[in-house]
Amino acid sequence: MKYTLLATALLSLSTQAVEILPSEISAPSLAEIKNLKTLVLPMTQKNLISVNGKTFMKKTLNKAAKADLSSVNSTQGPDISVITGDVVFSEDGFNTYQVTGEILVKLDSDYDFTSFNAKHELSIKQAYNNFYILKSNDNSDLLPIVEELAQTTGIASVTLDLLNLSINTH
Repeated sequence: MKYTLLATALLSLSTQAVEILPSEISAPSLAEIKNLKTLVLPMTQKNLISVNGKTFMKKTLNKAAKADLSSVNSTQGPDISVITGDVVFSEDGFNTYQVTGEILVKLDSDYDFTSFNAKHELSIKQAYNNFYILKSNDNSDLLPIVEELAQTTGIASVTLDLLNLSINTH
């Protein structure tokens, strides 16, 4: 019985010590609100990207946007690009992926990657029969490169490699 009374007394004292009065809460300044607007981007249509025929949301800003957060317009959102190391997640938020910077290519006829790789600073990481893995050497936007490859004659399919970062419970 003594322990119950002691525990009740300590619990009531701790709730009184933590209680915050409305007069103690201050309103945020206008500068703090403007800064928060640039850091917290609303998930709108402008933050959606299409990778490999699936829709993802951009989780992080690219390095150019991180360097200049003041250029982010809260009504338009940042320019969405996909570079090596970026993290994207599915629309439902359950699956998270990291862009590896590798592009998987399947050829349906002969194609010489020499000029294309020099133009986009890519290198051939691995080749086997009609399958090639191209690796991006810089921080260029990978989506236009994938689109250009997909429209090239002699190429059957192009896939941007995404590393699944989600927790696997199986």
